[in-house]
Amino acid sequence: MLMKIDAMAVEKGEEFGYTVVFDLTGVTLSNYDLPELVFVIDFFCRYMSSSLKHVLVNNLPWYFKPFVSIALSFVPQEWKQVIKFMGKNDIFKYIEKKHVPKFLGGTCEQSHKAVPQGCRSVREIAKEQFDVYNVTDEKVVKLLKSYEKMFEED
Repeated sequence: MLMKIDAMAVEKGEEFGYTVVFDLTGVTLSNYDLPELVFVIDFFCRYMSSSLKHVLVNNLPWYFKPFVSIALSFVPQEWKQVIKFMGKNDIFKYIEKKHVPKFLGGTCEQSHKAVPQGCRSVREIAKEQFDVYNVTDEKVVKLLKSYEKMFEED
């Protein structure tokens, strides 16, 4: 899905792009997985760099700050300026309220869980990237299981 978004932004021109929001509300230390975090950072830097305007990290718990320092060491210097750490209402500095999902305080009616038709699944992408990241099918199942509640309807 993100690759399609990136391609659409590139087609529209340099002034267009997208913002990725990581909402860490309620995240605990049991959710921390450095290899997974490094994979996400590497993925965005390699494949999504042309149109990515902001990475907004919402509600980072205080006890994650040391881990963030470690993770940021894997981020190229030019990308560090794209990453913004923010509190509850700071998101509206970057995204209009009408485009922010309701669970983040916005008014957007579109489901944030909707997946556009024709997008590849996490499992398909993981199979392609196995040699690079050693992502097994078991790891994908475990990862999806950990996010299961997020995929349930509101």
